[in-house]
Amino acid sequence: MSKKGGTRKRLNSTSDFETLSKWPCFENYSFTDPLGLEVLKQEREEKDQHNADTTPENQNKRKRNAASQAARRLKSKSAEKSRSEDEEGVKSQSIKRIKGRKSQSVEKRNSLNVSSLLESKPAIDKFQDSSLIRSANNASQKLRTDNQPAFSLSFKVHNFVPPDVGASGSTGPQSVLDAISCEYDSVLMLSVSKWIHLTYGDMGLKSCFAKVYRLLKKGGAFVLECQMWPSYKQSRKINDAMFRNFNSIQLFPNQFPKYLVDSCQFSSYHHIGDIEKKKGKKTFKRPIFVFYKL
Repeated sequence: MSKKGGTRKRLNSTSDFETLSKWPCFENYSFTDPLGLEVLKQEREEKDQHNADTTPENQNKRKRNAASQAARRLKSKSAEKSRSEDEEGVKSQSIKRIKGRKSQSVEKRNSLNVSSLLESKPAIDKFQDSSLIRSANNASQKLRTDNQPAFSLSFKVHNFVPPDVGASGSTGPQSVLDAISCEYDSVLMLSVSKWIHLTYGDMGLKSCFAKVYRLLKKGGAFVLECQMWPSYKQSRKINDAMFRNFNSIQLFPNQFPKYLVDSCQFSSYHHIGDIEKKKGKKTFKRPIFVFYKL
């Protein structure tokens, strides 16, 4: 195509766009930013950031941050290590404490300490299971062989319930305590009243209380640790006889002090405290009373 004043060549599409594709700025060309200002701005920001990072102040700052992070990691590791050591120490101490308690209980069970009993020299009967009786007799025999002063000490196992009150209405065996009276300075009934009550009913427990009063000397003391009514409910289904006696009980544990004073002729009593023990997840509480015979 020719035109007056000059000529102008029309580019065909192929040669035109092949030439444009070879231009350096063609690959970053955008219709929204035809002049490439955004690209230049981004390149300038990256250059400024790089120059800022290379300054001594920023390098020192990065070093300080890295050092602080390393110190925090080291501190957390040391804290975790000390925590694990503390847990191991507590665990080992608890294991040693449990072993110490077991050894102490075994020693107390194998060798009965009767030095406090020898000072007052009362006549004492201890009613426990057979293994404790054997241990107590062995301890008393050792005291005799060690040239200890003479003392009156004996250990027996028998049924304390009077013979005329047997389980299910039967007659019980005779006991050495049934033929004596006013013999003892003190009688202890610790955590057994419930079992007498459930096995022999109200009549059996009342007979035991009367027997205790008969065995005590004037001025003697009866120490009673009684289980409370919730403990009865937990044991009532051991057998059919206990279940029947549980349903027929009319003398409840909270009535024992009044009954012992009014019906058994004890002169007075007082509540010396409570025993609290943890059994599994439950904690039971039992009162202790002292009744006096004047």
